[in-house]
Amino acid sequence: MKTIFNIKITYAILIASLIFWAFFAFFTMNQLIKTQEVYAKLINISGKQRMLSQKTALMVKRVHESKDKLLFKHLKEIISLMKRDHHFLLENLTSDEINKIYYGKKYNLNGDVEKYFSLLDNFLFDSGNTKLVESILSFSFDLLPKLDFAVNKYEKESEMYTYALKQRELFILIGTLLTIIFEAVLIVVPSVKRIIKTEKRLKELNQNLEKKLMNKKNLF
Repeated sequence: MKTIFNIKITYAILIASLIFWAFFAFFTMNQLIKTQEVYAKLINISGKQRMLSQKTALMVKRVHESKDKLLFKHLKEIISLMKRDHHFLLENLTSDEINKIYYGKKYNLNGDVEKYFSLLDNFLFDSGNTKLVESILSFSFDLLPKLDFAVNKYEKESEMYTYALKQRELFILIGTLLTIIFEAVLIVVPSVKRIIKTEKRLKELNQNLEKKLMNKKNLF
């Protein structure tokens, strides 16, 4: 009875381990999918910011030269889009490193972007100011490497998190295989040995019984 009880306990532990690995695998895959979705969006938006910084500067020059009202309206829409995307990025900073890029003294990307927005807003009120146009063109040129650096950082972080989650998947695979091996060693193999031993014992008992029956027949 004690042996059967121990087998049941061992089997329950191994089953619980397999259930744990299954949930762990599900959680890891779910986290991997979410991480890739988040970083894909952040990389896309930060890359778009890089493009819009140059597009707005060129449009400022064209509006200044052409005085085109439709182009001016389009410029306002693009500036609004760029501001909205910038605020989204600030609300979804993924790490201390990204936070330092936007708010740290070394890069202070947020401060530079806000200055650029200020220049653009001033242009919307004074589109005839040639010096302001020159300042916007110059500032957008200086801003580009910092925006590019932020995009690259998002891409590297995405690769790093993806690699970490793939390593976790490997850990899950190894853990699951070890659990199955333990199950085989602790339960399956001993059970097979017991079955073989029992069959052998039954065979011997049958043979002994047959011998006894034969002896009884011979006596009569």
